Amino acid sequence: MRSGMFNKSIIIQYKVYTRSTLGSETVTWTNEATVWASIRPVGSTRREYLAMQQVQADVTHMVTLRHRWGLTPDKRFQYGNRILTIQNVIDAGERHDTLVCYCKEELV
Repeated sequence: MRSGMFNKSIIIQYKVYTRSTLGSETVTWTNEATVWASIRPVGSTRREYLAMQQVQADVTHMVTLRHRWGLTPDKRFQYGNRILTIQNVIDAGERHDTLVCYCKEELV
């Protein structure tokens, strides 16, 4: 793992549910941590694009970061004003050193 490949500062966010006095539930996103990552659009090669279409049709980006316990698809990444919702998290090589997250960019 080359440390120079993690050249984007992203924020990991998680959902917080709150209930109003009238009983309606609202969802807000809270920052968990700021980490360094690599962000690549899926489809940079034809072979990669075809492989990703079989895994998840909505995947638009691949985010690679150092291993973190507790990173699940119910969290998301914020990169500047862009939002990347996590579709799948893979422990690359099952060595607990790198996570590869397949994400979908949300239009804000």
